[in-house]
Amino acid sequence: MIITSVLLSLALPRFRDAQKAARQVMLVRMASQMRAAADLFFLQCQAQGDAALRRDCAELTVGRMVVQGEHRYPTASVNGIGRLVGLSAGEPAAAHFQVREFLANGVPALSVRVRPVEEASCELIYVQAKAPGQWPAVSLVPESCH
Repeated sequence: MIITSVLLSLALPRFRDAQKAARQVMLVRMASQMRAAADLFFLQCQAQGDAALRRDCAELTVGRMVVQGEHRYPTASVNGIGRLVGLSAGEPAAAHFQVREFLANGVPALSVRVRPVEEASCELIYVQAKAPGQWPAVSLVPESCH
């Protein structure tokens, strides 16, 4: 019993470090998918021609999905970038991530965390384009990954 306790006490910190690293990898992959999805949305918006550009691509069909957009990029919402990367309810990725919509300095943003959300779990934030001609920002919050 004592030997098992000692082995567990040695293995547990390594297991926690491995879990933390796995969460970070999942978020890095999600950030990459968000950037690619935002670029795809932008290119498809450009391909729609003058009519889409006048309405700023507020709603665009990408594949079979209707995606909300603003300033020619997906919005920071479950119905915007979230739909493109599979974070909408019922999608496979939605079971692995917790999403939260909020305002970051007055601009809509979407927070993404790996489930189960624990204290000091890593966070990814997508901030939608602030104005025409600007890009959305996708970044990991480094201080959230302790």
